[in-house]
Amino acid sequence: MGLPEILEKLQYEIQKNITEESQVVYILSRIRKYLEIKNLKGNYKYLNFYCNWALHSKIDRTEPVVEILRDFNNGTDEGKFLKFGYFYDDLKSFLDNEGLNSSTLLEKNNYLIFINLLLDILSDTPVEFYSDDKKEIIINKPKIPIKDSLFNIEFSIGPKNKNSRTSIE
Repeated sequence: MGLPEILEKLQYEIQKNITEESQVVYILSRIRKYLEIKNLKGNYKYLNFYCNWALHSKIDRTEPVVEILRDFNNGTDEGKFLKFGYFYDDLKSFLDNEGLNSSTLLEKNNYLIFINLLLDILSDTPVEFYSDDKKEIIINKPKIPIKDSLFNIEFSIGPKNKNSRTSIE
């Protein structure tokens, strides 16, 4: 599959309303493939990180994004990590720079559905990184219903196998 075909398929998919987890996985896999082929992973390191997180059972190669994980661990990222702010910024930049129409995907309600489905995908997939010692972040989508305009995340962070649970809304 060549680069034009990847972008065509990506454009087709992001113009749909997001309703299925499989759409989120497909979109992220096409983005990751494109970044890899074009050697753009460093230009969109946060987007690449979230794509990898969605497609693997564990993430332990976090060097490109370790600063945001440490900021999150230290409580100095103002919630941008768990609110998918880094992801959104890189995703929007990528779609704009590649000339893809992102209006449907990034429309508020559709994007919230996308993020809620992404949370299902990322749930229980540990992200390991080093701060003072080895830490592990695990996020979970709580089973309680949420308002249409929000997403809710439970997460744990700490030394591997010694996690405390917190939730944000």
